Amino acid sequence: MTRSKGRKYNDDKMVHLIAASDLNDAEIGRQLNISTSMVWRIRHGQSRADLQERINDAIRGYIRELRLHVLSRLKKLADKHMEVGMEGESEIARRCREFMMKLFMVDVPPADEPAPAIPVGPRVRRIFHNLPSLSPNLKTQMIDELDLSRPNTGCGD
Repeated sequence: MTRSKGRKYNDDKMVHLIAASDLNDAEIGRQLNISTSMVWRIRHGQSRADLQERINDAIRGYIRELRLHVLSRLKKLADKHMEVGMEGESEIARRCREFMMKLFMVDVPPADEPAPAIPVGPRVRRIFHNLPSLSPNLKTQMIDELDLSRPNTGCGD
C-alpha cells in the first residue's frame, strides 16, 4: 500500500490498471481513490519512478499475450484469405490474390544466411513475414493465375 495525500492505494493494482489500458485515468483514480492528475503523472513517468519498470514489464507481458493470441489464429486467417483469392473471380478475390502475392513473393535466404531486416511497413506485413514461405509451385501457379509474368505498367487492368 502506498499513500497519496493521506489516501492508501495498492501499487500492484495501479500497475495492472495502467498497463492493461482498459480504463482512462479518471476511472483508475476512482478505483484507487486518488486524483486523475496523480494517475496521469504515474502513467507518464512524472511520478513514482519506482513503478515505471513494473508498468513497462506488464505492458510487455500484455503484448506477448496478444502476439501469441494472434499468431495462434494467423494460419487460419491466411488460409481463408488464400481460399477467397484462389476460388473467386470478384474484385475482392483479385485483391486477396494481390495481397498474398505482395506479402509472400520474397526471396527466402538460405538457412546459413541471416534473414534480411524486415522493411518498415504495416505491422501485418511483419507478422505475415514470419509465416513459412509458399512452395515454388504455388508461387508459379499464382503468377500464372494473376498474369504477373508481364510487366505492370501501372495503368490499371
